[in-house]
Amino acid sequence: DLFQVALTLDLEANDFRTTFTGMFEQLFDSMHNGTRREVASRTSGEAGATRVFKNGVQLTSAIALDLVELLTRERGASTGLQADASISIPLLRGSGRRVVSEPLTQAQRNLLYEVYGFERYKRSFVVQVASAYFAVLLQERKVRNEEENYKRVIASTRRARRLADSGRLPEFQFDQSVQDELRARNSWIRARQAHVEQLDSFKMLMGIPPDADILLQE
Repeated sequence: DLFQVALTLDLEANDFRTTFTGMFEQLFDSMHNGTRREVASRTSGEAGATRVFKNGVQLTSAIALDLVELLTRERGASTGLQADASISIPLLRGSGRRVVSEPLTQAQRNLLYEVYGFERYKRSFVVQVASAYFAVLLQERKVRNEEENYKRVIASTRRARRLADSGRLPEFQFDQSVQDELRARNSWIRARQAHVEQLDSFKMLMGIPPDADILLQE
């Protein structure tokens, strides 16, 4: 968007630059008059310049050169030179510096607004990237915590099994310990899935392929 607005400004500014034009032409003519063949050459060139000023004045100038030369017999030649300059000054419609240069001024404003918007975008994007980065790290920490909790619950369930086998723990308490182990395992699996999803989202945000292996440093 910023690049397109800058192109629009350059296009508006181009209306007030000096525009040069040029043309070159070379012609050969061969004619047989019954006894001999005559060959002639004609060279012509034209160069001009046009400039529109911010007050609406348009200045146009041009110069043209025409050279005709006979290449056989007496080798005669003729040269023509013409110069022209004109100036156009609007008096009513389209006159005045503010009127003529208003599209250029508006294009400058639009570019300034777009630069401000781009700066806001960069700042918000930095915050978005940092937030996504820390969210992945936080979820990774949760995965480790859930894994450690799952290991502790497994050890507790095994201890409850031994106590229940020795008659020192009711069987229903062992069943509750088994349920706690299943819930801990489920929480660990959900945490791992959430970590994978957040990591994939972070890769998409950074433009990294989803199948790329990356390691975030704390």
